[in-house]
Amino acid sequence: MRLGHSIAGVLICLMVVLGCGGGDDGQDVPDDVAGDVPDDVAGDVVADAAGDVVADAAEDVVVDVAEDVTEQPWNYRDPWAVPVADWSDCPDTDYIGDMTLAQKAAYYDWAGVKLHQKPWDAPGHESYSAVYKIVCDSDVPATIVPDDQIPECRNTLSENTGLWSSLYVASQAFRYAATGDADALASLKRTLNGTWHMMLITGKPGLYTRDMRDPSLPSQYCVEDEEPYASAATDNEKYARYVPRGTSMVGNQFVRVDQDGCFLTWDSSLNDGAGGWFKHTDHCTEPRFAGFCWQDNVSKDEYAGHMFAAGIVAKIVDDPEVHAMAVGILKAVAEHIVANEFLITDYDGRRTRYGSAYALALDEAPGGNAVMALAWIRSAAIATGDPELMATYFDCLLQMAGTNSCIDQDLERDLPADYRTYLEAPGMDLAKGADSNYDTINIALLNWFNLVWFEPDTALREFYRQVFFDNTRGPDRDGRDLWAEANPFWNFSVVSRMDPSGFDNELVGDMIRDAVCTLKRFPTDNVRRARDSTVYPEWMVSPRHGSLAEHAIPIEERCNSVFEWWGDPNSRQTCQDDLKSAEPPAGFLLPYWMGRYFGFIASDI
Repeated sequence: MRLGHSIAGVLICLMVVLGCGGGDDGQDVPDDVAGDVPDDVAGDVVADAAGDVVADAAEDVVVDVAEDVTEQPWNYRDPWAVPVADWSDCPDTDYIGDMTLAQKAAYYDWAGVKLHQKPWDAPGHESYSAVYKIVCDSDVPATIVPDDQIPECRNTLSENTGLWSSLYVASQAFRYAATGDADALASLKRTLNGTWHMMLITGKPGLYTRDMRDPSLPSQYCVEDEEPYASAATDNEKYARYVPRGTSMVGNQFVRVDQDGCFLTWDSSLNDGAGGWFKHTDHCTEPRFAGFCWQDNVSKDEYAGHMFAAGIVAKIVDDPEVHAMAVGILKAVAEHIVANEFLITDYDGRRTRYGSAYALALDEAPGGNAVMALAWIRSAAIATGDPELMATYFDCLLQMAGTNSCIDQDLERDLPADYRTYLEAPGMDLAKGADSNYDTINIALLNWFNLVWFEPDTALREFYRQVFFDNTRGPDRDGRDLWAEANPFWNFSVVSRMDPSGFDNELVGDMIRDAVCTLKRFPTDNVRRARDSTVYPEWMVSPRHGSLAEHAIPIEERCNSVFEWWGDPNSRQTCQDDLKSAEPPAGFLLPYWMGRYFGFIASDI
């Protein structure tokens, strides 16, 4: 199959769009968005790429829904059979704190339930909770303690509560699938339900909030009015503001839920300029959320987390209630994306600022959005067996039935293309030396992980594997290599997507050993402690991540983070002790339980 338009035409369109760049700062996407789109994007759109992947796609791919779903049952399990016994030994690296990985996981699993979720007896919240960073009245316990020794803690505000909660959900899915532990299932069920409620509160199917708050709980609060926060200086206060509604989604604003379930937003023009609450009588949710507040303008990094977690749960968790909830999430998001022309659209109909999921949005490299769209639609199509989603995947995104202008967005409308063409390296624009954006890298990793896992067609699955490897394997232009950073989340994600029947034994062995060594050195708690990695000389400056050392900072010397693997490992930072503050536990738990599930980590180390 050939694309229906010339490369020259695509190049002209891209140059026009990029030449008109501009915009304001955002926390989810780097300031130099245009710089993140490869200069030679058009050259990366290979006119005959689809023909190289599947020579006769229309005939070779089985489009019968029932047969497609049968090829990969929802609950199949495929842990690796690790052929080399010492892959997970890492004998030359000592355990930090003399705690084995299993002992460390026991603490983090305890903390995930007892410290970072809402109390299990919180009225109305017994069955659901997100996962939060905490600030406590006294020092955060660094070991497992009885309930009566747990301090009072508050759930801090965040614009990415959904993302971080979802990574914890994924960890508990792997934990339950690896052990069958009832406590793991209980925590998984409550936190997956927590993310589900982050969709329910918006009143719009498939639309998530960034964060939701119940001010009736001692651990949470909502702002009562705008005035106390008009000159907010700290992050928590900034995130809590109700600000005037504009035509563009700039900044993430809180919405209040009135007693009847309809939404209230702050309007500074009301009451002769004194400001007041404007009621959206045509935008409402369930009245049980009365008094809550929630944050709008959700972004695709949040969605990448939600779809990653829901896809994993749908694959490996056999509890009917939990599985049904995960499939419901996959379906709702996919239908929202298709209905809104591959845009995340807020409750009031406005497109969210960082909500594009179509290749030629040009807010990032086309390949990044392409792998996102492919993953979300494919996972939902397989999990649900929905024929319309199947058709969207094959006939729209892969263009297998011929040229099909199926996405009503600029450029996409006139230049329909097989989304595989945007994945060809460097179309995902990920490995860029000091300019690498680890937000973008991790979003792509989450999406690609499930795309490979859900794809039953051998040729397509191998293509998706290979293009990701081509886009990420170093050395890159500054000599860096994402595959050589001893990042356990990256290493286990990548290796688990390889074909177990054929791989480079030395490469895979090194990646697994490096991952286990890092987990052995991972701190025994996630309490904020003083660190100073500026002792390492500056090598380069990242436009996204600041001052960088030449090599990755040892994990035990880094400032702790909400999810350590989301940042640049070479980042030079300083931080002070704050023993009353702790980050969520997914940074350790997700790679650990992923490694346990896939057989990379033995249960006794």
